[in-house]
Amino acid sequence: MRVARATRVMQRHPTLRALLLLVAIGAAGGRAFAFTCELASQCYSFNSCVTDTCDPGNPSAGSDGCVHTPVDDGTPCDDGSQCTANDSCQQGTCTGGVQVADGSECDDGNPCTANDVCVAGSCAGDIQPDGTPCDDLNPCTADDACYQGSCTADLLDGIPCDDDNPCTANDTCEQGSCTGDPFLMAGAPCDDLNACTANDVCSAGACTGDIQPEGSPCDDGNPCTASDTCAQGACTGVALTGTPCDDGNPCTGDDLCARGICGGDPALEDGADCDDANPCTSDDMCQDGFCAGFLVPDGAICNDDNPCTTGDTCLDGFCGGGLEADGAACDDGNGCTSGDMCQEGACTGGAPEPAGTQCPEDGNACTRDVCDTSATCLHLPGNEGTVCRPMSGDCDAAETCSGSSASCPPDGVTPAGVECRAAAGDCDEAELCTGDSRDCPADILKPSIVTCRAAAGPCDEPELCTGQSADCPGDALKRGGSECRAAAGPCDVAELCTGDSADCPEDEFVSASVECRAVAGPCDIAEFCPGDGAACPDDNKRTDVCRPAAGPCDAAERCDGVHDACPADRLQPITYTCRPAAGPCDEAETCSGNGVDCPPDRLEPAATECRPAAGACDVAEVCTGQSTACPADTFKSSGVECRAAAGPCDVAETCSGTSAVCPADAFQPASVACRPSAGECDVADFCTGRGAGCPADAKSTAVCRPAAGPCDVAERCNGVDDTCPADGLKPAATECGTEGDACFDGGTCTGGSIACPNMTPKAGVAGLLCAFDRSLDQPACLGQPIPPNVRALFTRARTLAEKTVGADARTRKRALQQAAALLRRADKAVARAAKRKHQAVSADCAAALHGMLGDASARVLAAES
Repeated sequence: MRVARATRVMQRHPTLRALLLLVAIGAAGGRAFAFTCELASQCYSFNSCVTDTCDPGNPSAGSDGCVHTPVDDGTPCDDGSQCTANDSCQQGTCTGGVQVADGSECDDGNPCTANDVCVAGSCAGDIQPDGTPCDDLNPCTADDACYQGSCTADLLDGIPCDDDNPCTANDTCEQGSCTGDPFLMAGAPCDDLNACTANDVCSAGACTGDIQPEGSPCDDGNPCTASDTCAQGACTGVALTGTPCDDGNPCTGDDLCARGICGGDPALEDGADCDDANPCTSDDMCQDGFCAGFLVPDGAICNDDNPCTTGDTCLDGFCGGGLEADGAACDDGNGCTSGDMCQEGACTGGAPEPAGTQCPEDGNACTRDVCDTSATCLHLPGNEGTVCRPMSGDCDAAETCSGSSASCPPDGVTPAGVECRAAAGDCDEAELCTGDSRDCPADILKPSIVTCRAAAGPCDEPELCTGQSADCPGDALKRGGSECRAAAGPCDVAELCTGDSADCPEDEFVSASVECRAVAGPCDIAEFCPGDGAACPDDNKRTDVCRPAAGPCDAAERCDGVHDACPADRLQPITYTCRPAAGPCDEAETCSGNGVDCPPDRLEPAATECRPAAGACDVAEVCTGQSTACPADTFKSSGVECRAAAGPCDVAETCSGTSAVCPADAFQPASVACRPSAGECDVADFCTGRGAGCPADAKSTAVCRPAAGPCDVAERCNGVDDTCPADGLKPAATECGTEGDACFDGGTCTGGSIACPNMTPKAGVAGLLCAFDRSLDQPACLGQPIPPNVRALFTRARTLAEKTVGADARTRKRALQQAAALLRRADKAVARAAKRKHQAVSADCAAALHGMLGDASARVLAAES
């Protein structure tokens, strides 16, 4: 059944089929082109009996750098045959154990055989008569019928189809294969679903991007990792433990990260209201981490979301209705087809709209939404000048499309200092944009200490803001008789306000020629009122020579401009420079204090410092004894240490050779390890970038040796020691294996091995229902949003599978057919989720879900046979 399932999955998904073919070629060692792996995922061999790694330097690696190491012999596996049991790995190959009994029912995956049974370990059936209708699951064939045991059909040409590739256009059937033109979409923006590539565009039918530099920040979509960075083109992060998160399940509580996986306690939400997305249940509530409800009565009206059914009602928890007549009008949701009609209960697209027809908008103002010739709605860059992000505030700037990119330019704000609200009055403040916010700051008024109208004259009162209004209070004058100008001096007259003017009367002064200060000595001058000023002129003193000098070291006496008498006769003091220095290396001569002549001229002695060092990197200059000038300024040589390192995280500074100043003190960056890890439980300590010392030594409490098998125990660091505790195993007789695969009965640990022996596959009803006990939260889907409709469809299919237990043949067949239809819809929903632009699931996650749903479908089909 697994071989048949894989065949059907690849027929339904040609893009996946092509990818698996490329990987298979590489795994076989027969690549058609030179290739060396960079990631372990590029070495996947589809063999559960080997461990695939990328290690080009390993002597046992192939030409592609991949190493495929066999797992332990005896490890349980599945050889793909329904007619063998207890399969196990032997030297890297999955080998069948014992043959099941001849005559046991099986499925050889061929729609042109019937009554398939096991014979001598192989599955075979009776060949159907030629002409028996069949389905080869290829949209580019017609009139499928059996011929000599194979499903054959007529190949179609020119019929529009969809090759599931966003980088091709005008997809049509050619000789039975759906292909598109890989060049029409060249340069169109796309998404290769890799957070470590940028500028993704279509090229030759493939979506490719530029690999981001090693260490570039990214987001791996997992809330339980941190410090995500790009490495070899893949986004990876450090697994978190103990960090709050949301596992997306409303029926768990206290969600926390554990080794990079988000999970919660289902017991905390038992009995809480929830929604199981099934219109045929009510009173939904959480129980053991799952949302389930009670079936509504059969016949209750519902909606199965299928426009080609009518009279939808509930039956045993499943919503369905009668088929609309073939040809009834419907809408397939594709804006690039017209004349859509129902065919066998499904809405089928009609004729393609002409290329260039406007199709439903993608919500992006910077794309042109038009149909191509294969009825595909393309979203091409365009609409230059169209506003794609309007202003959201007085300090925001509207962005417009460039016409060459499908992305709206980055959001910007008005620069700081631009006025966004003018002052509404003399007591209001004008508000300015801050440069970091789209909103204009709050309106504020000037405080009550601010003068809003200055006094217009000595007889006017200044007005102050009230702090409550934008307007300045009314103007007021000083009362009459108030002195507005006091007498400013012996030559002035005081003036008074009139009470009806802001101006002080014209200033009047004492008449000119009136003496206001008499002569007091030989160095004094008599002063008179000017007649146009209030002050008596300054008491001026003579400043001319009143006794001339008799030589360079004699002081000429002058009136000092302060005193009335001429100063006493004197010589220049011994500090008086009678001949100034002609340069830094010349001595200034000073008077002796006992004569009127200046001493002879002399130079500074050799080795006298004439220019001191101006910093740690400068050199002091000294006189030569032969010149008045100081030698040219020089610095210490480049590389001379001027500040030693003060600790393991400090950097020693050296002179530049061009400056007197030692460079600013710097520290090692935060990426520098100052204390390396001393073991798997020791954490390497890094400089902080802000100090010279290394932080305190820290130890890990994380898992240092994960469980290597179902009977192994994971060891954790104790937070004290540098090394991992000794390896331990689960005790003998401990039950194991059941958590690995619900379709196998577990064994018991031996106490001496990590493997779980004696696991046996379930059969019969248990072999059907076990496929629905598996969780959709596959390891490849960690941190990714599993589409809710996939969960709902899978749960409804399980309900129908459980209904077959003890049912009569007719009820059993109907329930299994409905369950198979639900699983096919879930499989298509996964394919759509992998292609959507936002919150798309990864290719690995989609492949894991396709495999799980396909296995469940195969078991349902086997039970139906």
